[in-house]
Amino acid sequence: MVYVTPVEHCAASHGWPYRTHCYLFADDPGDLHEVAQAIGLLPTWFRAYGAVPCYEITQSKRAEALTAGAEPQPHSVFEFAVKRSYRELHTS
Repeated sequence: MVYVTPVEHCAASHGWPYRTHCYLFADDPGDLHEVAQAIGLLPTWFRAYGAVPCYEITQSKRAEALTAGAEPQPHSVFEFAVKRSYRELHTS
């Protein structure tokens, strides 16, 4: 399953020039890359926080992701997954 968080305000930076963002993430990297390709994301935009595969995306790409089948999830679900993956990485 592929998920997308709500749009949130953020500070623009050299690597992210926008004032808002959200995350496209998944249980399975293959599913994530399939949706990412369908909405025109470049493979070089892929990242992983801990063991959570994701793309940081814009509001317009979020709309495309939802149309492509991504399920909306609160940002807290993404944060929980990241924290859990870091714990698992550091306690194994």
